[in-house]
Amino acid sequence: MAVARDPEMSRWLRDMRGAAGLLVLGAALGGGAYLALDSLQPPEQRSLMGGLSPRTTFYGTCREAFMDGRANIRAGEPGYRRELDADGDGLACEPYGPTRR
Repeated sequence: MAVARDPEMSRWLRDMRGAAGLLVLGAALGGGAYLALDSLQPPEQRSLMGGLSPRTTFYGTCREAFMDGRANIRAGEPGYRRELDADGDGLACEPYGPTRR
């Protein structure tokens, strides 16, 4: 059984394939440019990079730090305070396990 071919339909399909290709190319170039420009910014201003926020972190107790998912906070890192460093070794909120004797 032969299928009748409409020349107008064939031309429209060819045009749409070309337009879709250009749309995909434009999206890829735009996304790549965004990522390239985002990576040139300082780390605290990058929108796609995770990590600690640039704001100052304050924990009143180690329990607050643990609830925020933080432990073993080193001196100089956001959230470190000497008051949270029980043994004075520069590592605050160390999770101590039960001691066995």
